[in-house]
Amino acid sequence: MSSLRHGWPTNSLAPLRSTTVESHSTLGTIWATLGMTGYWMGLLWLNILLSNFLTPLLIIPFTWIQDAVRKR
Repeated sequence: MSSLRHGWPTNSLAPLRSTTVESHSTLGTIWATLGMTGYWMGLLWLNILLSNFLTPLLIIPFTWIQDAVRKR
């Protein structure tokens, strides 16, 4: 039993483990939430913007090519 320290063998990683939990309070949780929300809103906005902007840029020239092929 002399090799046990708080229920862990002395050669394990138990001395490296902390017994406390790191906490950044409510403000830290709110700040992280706002950051993650902003990140995902930015991704959503970018995907919507690209789909609404790039789709016409790709479709309109394609219709011009189709019209030119049909006229031949």
